[in-house]
Amino acid sequence: MQKLSRSFAWILVCAVLSLDPGTAVAREAEWSKRYDALVETDEQSKGLSTHMRAQAITDSYAALFPPLSAAQLSRLSAADAAMGFRAANMANFYTQDERHLAQMQAYFLRLEVLGATSASQASDLMGAYVASRRWSEAEKLQARYPAADQEPLPSIRDTLGGKTDSGPSILTVDAVHGEVVRIPENVMKGAVIVAISHPLCHFSQAAAAAMASDPELAKLKDDIHWIAPVDRALHLQVLQQWNAQHPDMAMKIAYSRSQWPQLDNWGTPTFYFLLEGKLLGKVEGWPEEGRKAELLRAAHAIGL
Repeated sequence: MQKLSRSFAWILVCAVLSLDPGTAVAREAEWSKRYDALVETDEQSKGLSTHMRAQAITDSYAALFPPLSAAQLSRLSAADAAMGFRAANMANFYTQDERHLAQMQAYFLRLEVLGATSASQASDLMGAYVASRRWSEAEKLQARYPAADQEPLPSIRDTLGGKTDSGPSILTVDAVHGEVVRIPENVMKGAVIVAISHPLCHFSQAAAAAMASDPELAKLKDDIHWIAPVDRALHLQVLQQWNAQHPDMAMKIAYSRSQWPQLDNWGTPTFYFLLEGKLLGKVEGWPEEGRKAELLRAAHAIGL
């Protein structure tokens, strides 16, 4: 597994310190260098867990693209504002951090003032709103930018009234009508397996097929919670079709990563084994030969 080296982190810090804060907003070449350094962090962090990669990118972005004042933003050229938006978009994509979303909004607003927004940028911002479950803002932006490539947002019934501090919750997708409902997901009691997976993931499909065909693995199906990771799109038609075809392995969507502190990696498929809410085991990936032995051992360890 790769790790960011201390020397590389120091290079990033030195690069930022060498820039004059008073002039950096007006020097397009410097913004390009900063973005290239952020891309390098992205490359260096490949192979890390979701949590570790997000932290590496957060640290790099904070050093390379500190928040600008309103006066600094008002002096940005369209090229620099677009580069700033691109960097904030990358950071938010991996971290789902509200601070990065706020900077996306600030750069987008500057681009709007300059009449320089694109449908692609609007699509990225809408996706970030969806991942943050800011439905109203996503809908308003979608109405203003109909050419943006984003799936239509459904009507979502929230049984928790918008609360986010009440433990893990999910979005259910009805197999027949596609209705989306947010409900609590109880994984804090008893022995539970949480399978982070998605119908669009070939390896998730293979894992589900093994669960359906292998008699020993099939015994675990009733204890598995199939959860799709938080994404910038809900993929409702895909999930609706999957749930219609696999009612005993219906997939739901995690409402927020922050509600699942036990889970450090949202790569698909990843199986987490919980006992009374405590993480006791994890099985990652699904190679051609499967992970039957690992799954059965981890299940046995939590009493299944």
